[in-house]
Amino acid sequence: MAQLRDMEVIHGELIAKDLQFVRAAIALEEEAKKKKRSQAYKTPEAFTTAFDKCVAYLEAGQPLRDQDFTTDEVEQINIACRGQLLTVKPVVYVVNISEKSITTNKNKFLPGIQEWVKAHGGGLVIPFSIEFEEQ
Repeated sequence: MAQLRDMEVIHGELIAKDLQFVRAAIALEEEAKKKKRSQAYKTPEAFTTAFDKCVAYLEAGQPLRDQDFTTDEVEQINIACRGQLLTVKPVVYVVNISEKSITTNKNKFLPGIQEWVKAHGGGLVIPFSIEFEEQ
C-alpha cells in the first residue's frame, strides 16, 4: 500500500534527522569535556543516560515522544538539543480520501493507516477529502 510506504519513509527520515541531532549533541559534549579537562569537568550522568537512551531508541526506529525519560534526562535533552528534535513532538496525520469515503464514512485504507499510526508512536488521524472540500 503506497500510503503506508510513504508514511514509513517520512517516519524513517524524521528518526534519521533526530539521530543526527543527538549525535551532534554528544559530539559537542565530548568536545566541551576535552576543553575543560584541566578543570576536572565531568559530563552529567543524566546527560549520558539520556543520550544513550536516545541513540538506542532512534536506532531501533522508535520516536522519542513515547519513551521513558526522567525529569533530569528531559532537561539535559532540552538543553543540548534546544527543541530541535522532531520525534518528541505530537503528530497529526491528515489522510486525503475520496468524496465517497467521506460521505459514506467508509474507507478500506483507513483501518490499516490507523493501525500503522498506533504501532509507530500514535497520533491523531484526520480523514480529509480535497475532492469534497472543493465542492
